[in-house]
Amino acid sequence: KGYAYGSEEFNFPHAWLYRDWIIDAFNKDLSYEKFILMQLAADLMFDQGLCDRSDLAAMGYLTLGRRFISVETDIIDDRIDVVTRGLMGLTVSCARCHDHKFDPIPTKDYYALYGVFKSSHEELIALDLQKSEALIELNKKKHSFTQEFEKKAFELESRFLVRVGEYMLASLNIEEVPPPDFAEIIEKDDLNPAQIRRWYEYLIQNDRKTDPVFLPWLALAKIDEKTFAMEVPKILDALSDANELVITKLRKVPLMGMSDVANVYAELFQSIGETAQSSISEKQLVNVVFGKGSPIRVPRDYIHDVEWLFDEGSKTPLKKMLADIEREIIKLGKNAPHSLILTDRSVPLNVNVFNRGDYSNQGEHVERGYLSMFSQRNKTKFTNGSGRLELARKIVSKDNPLTARVIVNRIWRSHFGEGLVKTESDFGLRSRLPSHPELLDFLASELIDSDWSIKHIQRLIATSSVSRILSSAFPIKDPENRLLSVYPRRRLSFESMRDTMLSISGELDFQAGGPPKELFGGGASTRRSVYGKIDRQFLPSVLRVFDFANPELHAPRRYRTNVPQQALFLMNSKFTIDRAKALSLRVDNDYPDGDTKAKVTRTYEYVYGRRPHPEEVEKSVLFIKDSENNEKEDQSLGKAWSYGFGEYDKGSGKIINYKALPSFDGSAWGGGPKWPDPALGWVRLTAEGGHVGNSIKHAAVRRWKSPSSLRIEITGSISKVESCGDGIRAWVSSSRKGLIANWEVEFDKEQPAIIKDLQVEEGEIIDFIVDCGEMSDFYCDGFLWAPLIKSKEEEISWSALTHFSGKGNDNIRLNAWQRFAQALLISNETMFLD
Repeated sequence: KGYAYGSEEFNFPHAWLYRDWIIDAFNKDLSYEKFILMQLAADLMFDQGLCDRSDLAAMGYLTLGRRFISVETDIIDDRIDVVTRGLMGLTVSCARCHDHKFDPIPTKDYYALYGVFKSSHEELIALDLQKSEALIELNKKKHSFTQEFEKKAFELESRFLVRVGEYMLASLNIEEVPPPDFAEIIEKDDLNPAQIRRWYEYLIQNDRKTDPVFLPWLALAKIDEKTFAMEVPKILDALSDANELVITKLRKVPLMGMSDVANVYAELFQSIGETAQSSISEKQLVNVVFGKGSPIRVPRDYIHDVEWLFDEGSKTPLKKMLADIEREIIKLGKNAPHSLILTDRSVPLNVNVFNRGDYSNQGEHVERGYLSMFSQRNKTKFTNGSGRLELARKIVSKDNPLTARVIVNRIWRSHFGEGLVKTESDFGLRSRLPSHPELLDFLASELIDSDWSIKHIQRLIATSSVSRILSSAFPIKDPENRLLSVYPRRRLSFESMRDTMLSISGELDFQAGGPPKELFGGGASTRRSVYGKIDRQFLPSVLRVFDFANPELHAPRRYRTNVPQQALFLMNSKFTIDRAKALSLRVDNDYPDGDTKAKVTRTYEYVYGRRPHPEEVEKSVLFIKDSENNEKEDQSLGKAWSYGFGEYDKGSGKIINYKALPSFDGSAWGGGPKWPDPALGWVRLTAEGGHVGNSIKHAAVRRWKSPSSLRIEITGSISKVESCGDGIRAWVSSSRKGLIANWEVEFDKEQPAIIKDLQVEEGEIIDFIVDCGEMSDFYCDGFLWAPLIKSKEEEISWSALTHFSGKGNDNIRLNAWQRFAQALLISNETMFLD
């Protein structure tokens, strides 16, 4: 869900069902018309028998957006944006605060759509109504929640009724009421701003202007305070259609201001009983207090829709109970399919324009409706419920010039990397002109004429001559390739790249559907990336490195970058290394006799889907032989290094109490499988550097043991990687001579660590030591230091980076065939589509 309060469940219980519905819709070629209708109004279609109950999962399109800590104005804005930009290529959200600067979209249009979504509320429903033993515990929790919710809501309604006069009076000064995006902790005795806003929204509806109960209220509210008492009798006499009980009560009481009027209304509402039906006037009062849409009644909606009505002591336990229900649904997975849908409120609401986007600055009243730019042909006002189904039908109308063009443009972009219109989600006046306008019109017409078949358009494009042109250098006359002179070569997305590697290595799990799986970390799934879990708040860094779209907002495209971290992931990540190992093993299983050329050929066939050219075979065989020779040398050189911790002794200039670090996790040495380790703390060593321990007694020590008597040169540099903290201390120490060199290093000040000439004897130990300093400020003391030791007498060197080793057979180093497999996996021919 992204950021949410601690009392909530952070994961959506229904996201995977929406994903499965989308995939299934495309697989069975559901018409794009129904595809949109169901995502916006499946609840209303289901009520009319136009879709199945399982199709309610489609409404995840509207309910899976960012939660905005339950701020209604922001949630509705996000829904307007994803509908208008996503489906019609119109930036309607730009009219939230003012008329659109470029397109004919006035602010009133934005709030006409706002009323549509304001008139809908969320509801968590079961998609499968069959009873089973697995659902017993879930149904118990649901029942307990319903009972508790009903109890708290009844108590709240009683308090609302007791203070109804105060709420009505406060609604007259809405500009002084905190707006919805201003969160407050409300206690039971507080006047709740959310309830004041409810009364305000109730009283501004057009129905109130003809409501006999509120005719006096609305008329008296317009009187100037200075002449209030004098004008009241004249106003009341003119209200012939007003509720008789209200008028009679008002005439009996001296009215000096609206506070007196509010007291009269409060007495009437508090005295009327739900069964009072002896007169029309009583029925009208009963309807205000107990009827549908009453501002005194608490809607029995999804708790997150109405949470701001409750005091903190009531709200938090209810949200925890709902979170417990959602966790149970998540745990049951396919056994308890649920979806969070939108349903119409019992009484729809229109809103005023929020001047400058500020709820407290109310403007002109606007009825629910469609965009006025289309008003020349179509009626724009919605009259059936919230208007969501009417909105959906307007969007997919054949008269709508945008919907079909927007989707075929997106399909074209999926084939060729660029849409016919470059601004895929902006078809307004500031959009880029289409490169082929007649083609765009043709494809849009084809889509509609084929009963909105997406597969028809995909097939039409895939079998066209433009899909069969070759990739080559862009011609001078068309440098941007907007005219598709050649087939555009482009890099795979991260998801495609990941799935491709898994497929090549023979590990891809083709299981379809179901709850999401973790794509990263220990026990990561090998299912297709589309079935991976996405955490909005803690998005894995590797996804951002590879330009993954921001999951918190509508993203029309991914902007491709080329940064060093991408290459580092492909070369060094556990994911890539594991795929290389699996591919190498796959080839070994095919050719257990070890025929080098046959194995090279099979590797090419798996990776590229073709046989290698003779020169490729020759170079590949040479690469493998050289790698096998280097492998033997690297294993020998790696044995000179070891990794531990201890304390630097100033007196001797040597390390004391040295102990080896006991755990290697595949990329680092440390105290245990988790870092920091409960016993040894933060001390850690990697190929590039490491982290100091929790005190000077836990200095990080990288140890090199000389294999013979020789003269050496040591090069490298030390840097502190985090800005906080007081710096680190570093030493080079010899077991024979003691201190050789030392430095103090602060953040952003790279320190060269060079020893030009040093004589060492066979078995002599050189320690590279880093600690946190006397103040033991260790939290921010990560460092980079990968020394390189070179012999001055022969061509041999020991690299802390290259020869970094783990336990046993070295978990992170690849053998020759695995290196060859990795080289092919991360080559351009694999990474690019052409």
